[in-house]
Amino acid sequence: MLFSPAFLAISLLMGIASSFINEESPSLEAALAAKRGQCRVVLVYAHERSSPDLLRQQRLLADQREGLNERDLEQIIVIGDELSVADKQYLRGGDRKLAAETTFMTYLIGKDGGVKQRFSLPVAPQTLFRFVDSMPMRQNEMRRKMK
Repeated sequence: MLFSPAFLAISLLMGIASSFINEESPSLEAALAAKRGQCRVVLVYAHERSSPDLLRQQRLLADQREGLNERDLEQIIVIGDELSVADKQYLRGGDRKLAAETTFMTYLIGKDGGVKQRFSLPVAPQTLFRFVDSMPMRQNEMRRKMK
């Protein structure tokens, strides 16, 4: 099942700031490098667009715009069936080992570009937020906002 333009439009209106990585988009490595130092990333990997776990993860994050923005979190969706050979190699290479042997995974990537947490099932926003809020950089951000 492919996402219809209406579904994507509704998702965007509901607050999902998502980027899809596929053969026509810039490389996954370039997309993540551009976000390093700027924001945290919720990278959602699914082998296929029709993955029930992918659809559930999107629904869970759909109305969380305020919490995502407050924590500088952006969502990137990666569909394994649609990736270039270079992106597949990038996902499996080095210390990343992202999506090497799985059909679904959600990764929390810090502003430093490192993978902070992996979730093999769709994750509740409150759980994501709890992990982010426990990070030293986020705690410094919260202290600065209180001043």
